[in-house]
Amino acid sequence: MVQRFDFFAEIPALEDQMPPARGVSDAVVVLVLRDVHHVTSTAIEILEGYTQSLKENGGNLMLADVNPGVLETPQRSGALDDIGAENVIPATAKVLVADNMAWNKAQTWIKQHQVETTSQEETPEE
Repeated sequence: MVQRFDFFAEIPALEDQMPPARGVSDAVVVLVLRDVHHVTSTAIEILEGYTQSLKENGGNLMLADVNPGVLETPQRSGALDDIGAENVIPATAKVLVADNMAWNKAQTWIKQHQVETTSQEETPEE
């Protein structure tokens, strides 16, 4: 769970805590942002790079428990297009509801991605 994402000095610490995006395949990373109320442009750049690395390896990034004010910066910068609005689960009044929604969505994504990957491998190239 990310506690703060609005102070420049916290960004390297967050990067150190995030799972590696390179060298893994078909992974989904869920960042829980429940207590985050603002993100900096630096944080958005880090998320964009991380998202790109995951996607290059067949993975996906999901943001869970996202407060409405947090979405303003990625929407303005275009980062939300990279992450995908479908990968953002809004905050709810009840603790863990959005987290569970993200978990279920991630599991569904993995299953669908595995089916797509298997289908592509079984289809002979012409």
